[in-house]
Amino acid sequence: MANCVHHPASKAVYAVYGKSYCDKCKKDMEAARKAVNKHVVPKECFITHESTKKGWVAIEGTGCAHWVAHQKNLHKGSACLAGFTIKVTDAVGGKSVVPVDKVQVGDFYAEPGLHHMGLVVAVTKPKKPGDPPDIMIQHDSSGQGGLAKNTFATRFHSKGTFYH
Repeated sequence: MANCVHHPASKAVYAVYGKSYCDKCKKDMEAARKAVNKHVVPKECFITHESTKKGWVAIEGTGCAHWVAHQKNLHKGSACLAGFTIKVTDAVGGKSVVPVDKVQVGDFYAEPGLHHMGLVVAVTKPKKPGDPPDIMIQHDSSGQGGLAKNTFATRFHSKGTFYH
């Protein structure tokens, strides 16, 4: 095995996501994983190497964009240990806005202010012409303690933006 990517003078004893780490990094990673908020999915990679002095820490935030990034294979902007996007702004950046009546399964949903997001997992056509569709969104929710499915109208009060 090669030397540690963060401590080049140290022999690597652990490899994860294609990179090699020393014993100190391995121990720091284990401690950082224990500090990840309990609702974050997946949690094993929601850590980052902050600095040589501080070592590994849990990533701050709720993990909603992180979960979406794992589902959609997004690797841009700020990233987790596995290289997946962790910020809503990075996840929706460059995507086209979709009007509510054109939303499809797989589209992204983001709350106003871009502090929370999820994925559209079901769309039911309206019963009456002119009514909005019933849109189900799955998201990593700190308020609900993990992955949750909620309707756009009920949980999100029909506010927010959809992206494709």
